[in-house]
Amino acid sequence: MAKPKKEKTQAKKDKEEARQRTEQMIQNARFAMFVVAPILALVSLGYLALRPNPIYNLSVTDTDMLQTVFYSGEPWVVSCYKGNEPAVDALGKASEQLAREGIKTGMIDCNAKLPSGKTVAQRVGLTAKAKDLSGGRTIFFAGNGKKITEMASKTRTQEAIVKWALKLAALRIFQPSSPAQMRSVCYDKKLCGVLYHSGKITDAELRIVQNVAKTRRKIPFVLIDSKQQTLSGLDLPQPGSDPASKFLAFHRPADKNSSAKTSVKYFSGSLGAEKIRRFLDDSATAGFDSFKALNKLPLLSGIKGSKKSKPSSRSTKKRERKPKVSVRDGKGSSRESSKGKEGLTSEKEKQRRKELDEEMANMFTADEDTDEDGTVVDSDEEIEEEVVEEDDEEVHEEF
Repeated sequence: MAKPKKEKTQAKKDKEEARQRTEQMIQNARFAMFVVAPILALVSLGYLALRPNPIYNLSVTDTDMLQTVFYSGEPWVVSCYKGNEPAVDALGKASEQLAREGIKTGMIDCNAKLPSGKTVAQRVGLTAKAKDLSGGRTIFFAGNGKKITEMASKTRTQEAIVKWALKLAALRIFQPSSPAQMRSVCYDKKLCGVLYHSGKITDAELRIVQNVAKTRRKIPFVLIDSKQQTLSGLDLPQPGSDPASKFLAFHRPADKNSSAKTSVKYFSGSLGAEKIRRFLDDSATAGFDSFKALNKLPLLSGIKGSKKSKPSSRSTKKRERKPKVSVRDGKGSSRESSKGKEGLTSEKEKQRRKELDEEMANMFTADEDTDEDGTVVDSDEEIEEEVVEEDDEEVHEEF
């Protein structure tokens, strides 16, 4: 029996709609392939470009890159590997976190020989045994004006690597509290920057110093409050004067036989990070000829009647754990407790006290060597902690 005309018309219509749906699906697929896919690829590439730097594979033949790693001052964490060994997972995760803090991560074959004939381990002075110079078992820090520092802890977790590296890469900004500390963190260095400010340092001033310190890692910076301390023999603003802050730089004479103990140059103009960078760079380029030679080290001393900040609880606990002579109160006395000294005879105790008093007296002589550093200024907080400044100022050998 023949289908009614109405049914034939509906069937034909349904078939046409199905064909159109099929054609639309094909067009959508083509659109996704030729339009959406490239867009997604570009988005992915953009995401990868914005991600922190990967781990750099350092080669012994790329001496220009090695010069950057070891001599530019940029903070680097480098791990020893052999051949094409993959980076351990902890280092890979740590590298992303460190990159966000401005610290680069690299891996190199520490047993490979450089053009000079020395291995990487020999050239940078690694103490690890040859069997530990692969597999990421040896990690060292380079840059920030410091000597090569190996990671002593055997713990190779992401957290341990990051904590260790961040401490070594801390900005070199100090608040010395004695002449000995001033010499240790400033006068003994090739170049040192000083911000002489009136009262509590402003956020703007601190940001300027931090900005410069981040890009000039080999130069230490000192903050001096003119209401609490002064430097003798210099043309510095008095508290309340306008401008109240002044930036200056000290340079250690290269000639050890020179009668000059140091030399100084004053920055002129309004403070700004880029201006100070140019001031320091231009001075170095000109060989420090524009610096004024000084036959005596300017003496850092407290101003009578000024209130000195008390040590933080963190600093006090450190001193309790490791008793030492204090250089903060300016007195020739020891902070060591006499408890637990029953094993010493009275004569030995007297001799011990005499040695401590002599050591204290020497610490307050500006021309005496010392390993004491001042307060480290970290971010927006003032934190007192012991920092061993081991500068890498030796003559750079060829690789």
